[in-house]
Amino acid sequence: MKMITVQQYRKKVQAKKRKLRNWVFIIILFTLSVIFVNVFVNLFTSKTTIIMDNATYKDNEILVNLTEIDLNDKTPEIVIKRIEELQKITPSTNVKVKIFLDSKIIAHYSINSPEISILNAKGENNLAMETSIKLIKHGFNIKNYGNYVSNTEKSIILNRTSKHDTLKKLSEVLKITNISNFVFEESLKDNLSGIIVILGKDYKK
Repeated sequence: MKMITVQQYRKKVQAKKRKLRNWVFIIILFTLSVIFVNVFVNLFTSKTTIIMDNATYKDNEILVNLTEIDLNDKTPEIVIKRIEELQKITPSTNVKVKIFLDSKIIAHYSINSPEISILNAKGENNLAMETSIKLIKHGFNIKNYGNYVSNTEKSIILNRTSKHDTLKKLSEVLKITNISNFVFEESLKDNLSGIIVILGKDYKK
């Protein structure tokens, strides 16, 4: 058995204590760092306000304020561009978009996976339901389906989003090329979906 002096033993104990203190310090420092990062992220994502023309980012939402005049000419394209620009600089990925027309909310959707409504304007039984199931299988976020107020000749996709890739895929799957941006009808005033698909008489499964 190896013999050590009292002085050597004390040095060994002190070395172990220093090593233990170092580990405790590292653990405390790491814990404080995690807490600081979480607090900073929460404060930044919830309190950041970015204003850009008629669009504002605040509290994890992009708020777009429009008037009837704004819907004329090229304003819808400008609004889409503003939403895209705000999305690029927002600190959160789980962002909602709220669109107001003359202070009344007309759209509320997720920016990454906009909700879609399917409306049957062809008069064919179960058309909206069957189309919704088809789109869900393709990965679309279907919010609801039902009948349009009346039958129409042509199908149309009413878009209130900046999701070009979603629109392109939706158009390809449904074979509907008629797309209108920021068209708001009185009959759809309570439909807040980001995208509304109206299936007309020309729609083929």
